[in-house]
Amino acid sequence: MAYRAVLRDLTRPAGLLTIVRVPLGFVFLVVAHERWAALSVLAAAALSDALDGTVARARHETSLTGEIADPIADKVFALCVLLGLLRGGVLDALSALGLMTREVGVLPLFLYVLVRGGPRAPTRALPLGKVTTVAQFCAVGALIARWSIAPMLVQATALLGVLAAASYWERELATQRLQAPRTPRARHS
Repeated sequence: MAYRAVLRDLTRPAGLLTIVRVPLGFVFLVVAHERWAALSVLAAAALSDALDGTVARARHETSLTGEIADPIADKVFALCVLLGLLRGGVLDALSALGLMTREVGVLPLFLYVLVRGGPRAPTRALPLGKVTTVAQFCAVGALIARWSIAPMLVQATALLGVLAAASYWERELATQRLQAPRTPRARHS
């Protein structure tokens, strides 16, 4: 039954908009060296990322499947883009790390929540996370287009990524405090 629910969620319009980023990532690997093709794939992925949640909410079809599939599709696409740009010499390793600071900062949080178990952690994107995603798309577009502003956009993305990761950690720690059992304090006479 759960399999059918996941399949249903992924084949609805919002789910299709989400999962299309996975094949787009592999297409990007093939066309990364062709500036206009790479920019077109990047634009299609950005559009899909911007629309999937909006479509799900408008159609009242938000789901746990979507909450899980969206960041996975994002990570697969991002990894393909980084590999394509690194392979093509458009991006150096330090800049790649700068573009991925949010992901690097949130990975230990994901592992912590996974190991800790208990109630499901909130997976909804925070505003700083969304701003970081926009910055990532802009920085990668500028790199592909070979604009002189690209290094500054990568640096801004790195800073936003650190702030976004910190906001996700802050949310999780606040959730932990709210869920922690309260112990009565001993009274001193």
